[in-house]
Amino acid sequence: MADTKKIILTVIGYIGIAIVLVATVVAVLLITFLNDDRYSDGSQTIEPVDPANFRYPTSMAGYSEYTNTSTIFQVMFIADNDNNNKDASDKRYTKVHFGLLSKVDGQWTYAPRDSKDITVYSEYTYKGRGVETSEIVQFFDKTYVFDDKTGIASELNVNKKEYYSRMIMADGNGNSENGAKHEWGTVVGNHMYLGSHGRNSTNLDGQQGRWEKYYVFKVNRDMSYTVENWLEVYTRIDALLGITSEGYTTHEAVVYSNMKRKWYFCPRKVSKTNWVESVDNLERAGKYIIEGEENKDNMKFVIDKQYNEKRCFFFVKLFPYNEDIMVYLKTYENGDTVESWIGMTNVKPGEVVMEEVSLGTDKYEGLEIVPLSY
Repeated sequence: MADTKKIILTVIGYIGIAIVLVATVVAVLLITFLNDDRYSDGSQTIEPVDPANFRYPTSMAGYSEYTNTSTIFQVMFIADNDNNNKDASDKRYTKVHFGLLSKVDGQWTYAPRDSKDITVYSEYTYKGRGVETSEIVQFFDKTYVFDDKTGIASELNVNKKEYYSRMIMADGNGNSENGAKHEWGTVVGNHMYLGSHGRNSTNLDGQQGRWEKYYVFKVNRDMSYTVENWLEVYTRIDALLGITSEGYTTHEAVVYSNMKRKWYFCPRKVSKTNWVESVDNLERAGKYIIEGEENKDNMKFVIDKQYNEKRCFFFVKLFPYNEDIMVYLKTYENGDTVESWIGMTNVKPGEVVMEEVSLGTDKYEGLEIVPLSY
């Protein structure tokens, strides 16, 4: 009898040990799953990782072709020339421009690759206007461009010099007759976020009261999407900058750091007084580089060292595997006078990494870092 009890106790002991081992393995696998960018939707809070161990999600596969020691990067731009994008036959088009950012002897420089530039035409318009492409984003294995007049998201085929409509988004919460005015886009884990100006738009009578530009689209790989109201986020930024209801901020340059799990906002315009067109074009360019946590809280800012009151942030992007470095586009726009620049800064102290270089008289609003072979 004693031997039987001993055997039973031994078996129970082994079973207990097996249960503990299985539970441990399951816990380790679950933790690995939740922290792996291949499965993450980018929503959970994860501590920043060492660049040597960091991997971009498959949604940003193009970035993975670079390393933390890369010294040359290819960039492509998309132009939004507003209503000045018609040829002699009144066909609407956009320009796609290529260039190289290179680090030589510790100095960053920009060089255009004019031989790769293309022009892309489209027949899609809204009230006679269209192909006013304000953003370009590589998402998984495709390159998308976004028309801020029609609300159409299109897949760009560089080799064929064509793009193909993939979805149409309505303004605001999606229940508007107008197309969504896409002004910025960024990849967060395995989703793409698209946003607009983030301000209380002014009606023709000068009164504020249109809230469409506070909404943000969260897009899935299959291009289905949900809509989020970011009023609280934009209000938080206004409070940080001391902007009351008498003033305004407008946003076209927003990017998420998948490495650091932080958001960056570089407002295009910042004003503590009511909107006046002549003043807005000449004196209201934003000078702030704003950093926020993953939940878009605990915001702080540094001042752009290349600030010019006429040059406005239109786009920002973080460098692959070195996300303290930000490349940006700025534009001066006043009537028919337009000029764009490309520059680079460090997001921590706001120090200059590359002096701003003129891109000419096209209004470039979107930029993507693409593989050298693209």
